[in-house]
Amino acid sequence: MLTKKLRSLLALFVAGLFTSLMFASSVWSLNVDGLRSGDRHPQIKDNIIAFGKSRSRQNYLQQLEIADRFYTQGAISEAIKIQKEVKADFTNTGTGRRRAIDDPEQLSGGARSYYRNGKSGLDENLITKALIPLQRLSEDYPEFIQGHIMLAQAARKFSEEDAKIVLGKTKLEVELEALERGSSIFPERKDLLDARLNAFLTYDKFIEASVTARQFATLFPDDPDSNSYLRKADLYLDKHRKEIADKLLALGLVGSIFGGRRAEVSIAAILSRSESEYGAFLAENYKEQLEIVNDPEIVNYVNRVGQKVAKSMGRNEFNYEFYVYKDDSDINAFALPGGKVFIASGILNAIGSEAELAGLLGHEVGHAVLSHGYLKTIERIAAKSLGGFFGISDLLAIQLAENARSTEKQSDILGTRAAVASGYSADGLWNITRVFQAASGNRRQSYMDTHPAPSDRVGYLEDFITRNALNRYAYEGVSNYRNVMARLGGGNNNAIANSGRNNDSTAFSGDGNGRPERDSDRPRRNDQREAANSSNACPRGKVSLVARQERDRVIVRLDGGFVATSCSSFSAKVLITNNSDRPFTFVPGFVKVFKNNSDDLKARLTMKKGGQPSVGVGETVEAEIQVFNHRWTNQASQDLVLELKEGSSVARVFRLAF
Repeated sequence: MLTKKLRSLLALFVAGLFTSLMFASSVWSLNVDGLRSGDRHPQIKDNIIAFGKSRSRQNYLQQLEIADRFYTQGAISEAIKIQKEVKADFTNTGTGRRRAIDDPEQLSGGARSYYRNGKSGLDENLITKALIPLQRLSEDYPEFIQGHIMLAQAARKFSEEDAKIVLGKTKLEVELEALERGSSIFPERKDLLDARLNAFLTYDKFIEASVTARQFATLFPDDPDSNSYLRKADLYLDKHRKEIADKLLALGLVGSIFGGRRAEVSIAAILSRSESEYGAFLAENYKEQLEIVNDPEIVNYVNRVGQKVAKSMGRNEFNYEFYVYKDDSDINAFALPGGKVFIASGILNAIGSEAELAGLLGHEVGHAVLSHGYLKTIERIAAKSLGGFFGISDLLAIQLAENARSTEKQSDILGTRAAVASGYSADGLWNITRVFQAASGNRRQSYMDTHPAPSDRVGYLEDFITRNALNRYAYEGVSNYRNVMARLGGGNNNAIANSGRNNDSTAFSGDGNGRPERDSDRPRRNDQREAANSSNACPRGKVSLVARQERDRVIVRLDGGFVATSCSSFSAKVLITNNSDRPFTFVPGFVKVFKNNSDDLKARLTMKKGGQPSVGVGETVEAEIQVFNHRWTNQASQDLVLELKEGSSVARVFRLAF
C-alpha cells in the first residue's frame, strides 16, 4: 500500500543520523492525532456538528454555494449578506500579539532587574553576571526587543568556552536563538533582522543570511527597504555558491552531480545546486513512491489555483508544479524546494471549497518561497563532510520532518495574503484550521512548542486578517471544487461535509440557522440560476471583478467589469490611489493583460473623467482597461493578470491576478 511505502521511508530515516527528529503526520502541520484513519476521518465526523453559524459543515457549504451564484451574477451585496449570516464571527481565541517594548523603563520589576544586571555585567566584562540575566530577560520577556539584541552582543563578546560553561551552548547558538526568539514574534523589526544577518555573516553562513533577507522582503514587500534586502539576498547567495565552488575545487569534486537512481547523493552535489534543481531531484524520487493522480480535470484545476496563488509571492524563478497523489487516509500536503507541491487526496476530500484550497496551496507555496525546506536540508547536513554522501531516504524524510513554529506562522500569513491577492476570501486557511481545531480539541501550547496547535493558528490568523482588514466575503468556489474533486472517488468528496448532515427537506433551503430561506436569499429565477451553474455560460453585462495590490502605499484595484454581448471582449474599472509621499506616474500604453505565462492579450487602458496618468499625493484616479479577443467565462477567475508599471525611476510593478 502507498502508506506502507511512506512508512518504509520513515523507518530508514529513523534508523539514520537524525533519530532525534519527530516525523510529522501532516506536514502542513495539522498534526491532529488519529486523522490518518482509513475510515473517512472519524474524529472529524464525530466533532463537526455545527460549523460557523450553520447547523453543519454541509449546510455551511451549501449556503456559500448560493452566495457564489450571486457573485457570478454580479449581485455582490446579496452574496456578502449570505456569507455574513453563515460565517462564524472571529473570537480571538489564540495567544494574541504582544506589543513590542523598546524603553526599559516600561519593563516590570523583574524584567527591569534582569536588564540592569545584564547591562552591568556587559559593561564590567563579568561573564555570568551578563549572560544569565540576559538569557532570562530574552526568554521570559520576549516583547523587550533590546533584551534579544543585548544577549546576542554578550554571546559575541565572550569566548566560546565562556558560553559553553555558563549556558551550555555555543556562542552562535546563543546569539541566533535570542534573535530568532524576537523575530518570530516581531518579524517586521529590522533591528532584529539586521542583527541576525550580522550573526550569519560573522560565521560565514551565507545561505542562511540569503534566505533570511529574502524572507523579510517577501513577507513585507511594501517596506521601503524591501528591494535592498532582496539585493542583499542575491549577494549572499552568490557568496555561498562561490564558497562551495572553491571548496569543491580544493577537494577535486567539481564533477559531482546528482546520481540518478542511486541510494546516496554526494553532499557536494546538494550544496552546489540551486533550490529549483534540488527540489526537482527530490520530486522525481517522490513521484516514484507515490500514486500520482493523472486525471486532467483534477490536475489542471489544482494547478490553475496553485499557479494563481504562486504568482503573487515574488519568486518567479521557480517552476511551480502541483501533484495530487492518491491516499484517502492521508490528511497531508507538503512542499519541496523550488516550488514542487504534493497534495494527498485525503486532504482534498477534507476541504470543501476553492478558497480553502487556495489557502492550503498558499501555505505550501509559502514554504517553498521562503526556502524553509532548502534551509532545513542545509542545517541537517552542515556537520557532514563536504566529500561525504547522504542517503536519499534521509533527504526525503528531512522534507517531511516538522517545521518550526515560526516558519509555519510565516507560511500561514504569506499564504493567506496570496489567496486574498488572487481574489479569494481571506479565511480559507482559517476555515481549514478551525475544522481540525474541532477534531483535535483546544490544546494550548508553550512558546517553545515547535508546532502550532490549531487553536493558536486560528488565533493568530484571526489577528492577521483583522489587523490588515482583509476581505472575508469574496468568492468561495464551492460548486467548482465539489464537481472536480468528485472525480477523486472514494465516496463523497467532502468527508467533513458528510459529518452532521441534516437529512430533512430543509437542509438546502435554510439560512444556516434553521430558518426558511427568504426570497432575497435566492438567486434570480430559473433561467439565470441555470446560467450561473454552467461553467461555459457567458454572463453578459456587469460582472463581479475584484482584485487589489498595494506597494509603498500606492493601491491599484480592479472594481467591477462589463462583458460585451458577443462575450469576446470585456472592460474593467481600474482605480489607482496614492497614499505615499510622492506622485505616482505610469504610461497607459505600457499597461498589459496576459494569460498565465503566454503572450499578452490585446488591451487598451484609457483614463476616465479627464484624469491623467499621474496620481498626486492623496489622490485617486479612475481608468478603464479594455481587453479584446478573449472570451469571458462563468468562472470566478479568468486566469488573467493585469500588469501596470510605474513610470519613474522607482519602477514599482503591480500585477493583479483576476
